Amino acid sequence: MKAALAAAREAYAAATDALARAEEAARAVGLDVDQSDEPVRELRAQRIRIVEPDGTTRMLIGNSTIASIAPTRGEDQEHPGRGTFGGILFCNDEGTEAGGLIYAGHRNNGKPSQLGLWTAEGAVKITATAADGTDHTLFSSEATHNGAPTAPAM
Repeated sequence: MKAALAAAREAYAAATDALARAEEAARAVGLDVDQSDEPVRELRAQRIRIVEPDGTTRMLIGNSTIASIAPTRGEDQEHPGRGTFGGILFCNDEGTEAGGLIYAGHRNNGKPSQLGLWTAEGAVKITATAADGTDHTLFSSEATHNGAPTAPAM
């Protein structure tokens, strides 16, 4: 065990030395190895969590599994039965889901699924199907808050 640990430490030291030499060579030819302003060409992820400087979740962008969670006071809680959709969940100052924008990506009765936008007070619907399936709604908020219709979320 001691021999394996010593070998690992030796390999780590050699790798650290090699990295330092490579960075030194790159700097010698004018490359900035400490920070790059180059944009990432492509980012592949199943979920992206946007957080505040203190770590509080502000937004989640995700694939069809995003529906299975509901951020609540900074903790992801299971949200069974919500269906599968990809989209964006927006969170308030305490890290609790406060709304979202989703797209299911499948067909219902041969028609494309709707795009949905909601707020914490209630659902806000924006639909558009066309190409023969009609369905145009494009806004509808029948949800109420304290007995009054909620304001359009757009």
